[in-house]
Amino acid sequence: MKSYKDIPCWENKKRLNQLRVFRKYVVAYYENSTFHWENNARAEEENAKQARHEIDLMIEEVHEIIRATGVPLSVLTSGMGNYTQNIDILHNLFEIDTYQIKPNRVITLLNRAIGAYQSDRRKSVRRTLNPFWWIGRFLKSFAHMPFRLIGSAGFDRARAEDSILGRLIKTIFLILP
Repeated sequence: MKSYKDIPCWENKKRLNQLRVFRKYVVAYYENSTFHWENNARAEEENAKQARHEIDLMIEEVHEIIRATGVPLSVLTSGMGNYTQNIDILHNLFEIDTYQIKPNRVITLLNRAIGAYQSDRRKSVRRTLNPFWWIGRFLKSFAHMPFRLIGSAGFDRARAEDSILGRLIKTIFLILP
């Protein structure tokens, strides 16, 4: 998924709306469920179950949308015996209580991503209206075409693109047209 700084205004708006809707479901989930330490589980009311269903449907795309902002999705937690680990907050959304992570961390994560897209809204409109930005996108896609063919033939596209020869070919494709 492209960085939030390299998308047109309609894509910015779409991602921003998805984040806001997802945030509403997360808030609804935590407002309608309670964690019981004795059972090490969360008791869910009907509204929480409905929100959980919607969260499950959206979580992978929202994860990619947040990753495109550069906002960290993981948090370092410590367990017994000085054992530390990185926990992806979003992928472990329904188990964060067991890691002693408060639901506010999830909301903060979502707010940061929403803020990134909101702050880039004007710039995305300028990009969209700028014909040179569109020309640049076309040239980049043109330069990546040989590597897409290599990838579809079964070779390692990323490795070919990152090689010295691959970088030289991309540069030539960007300069020639």
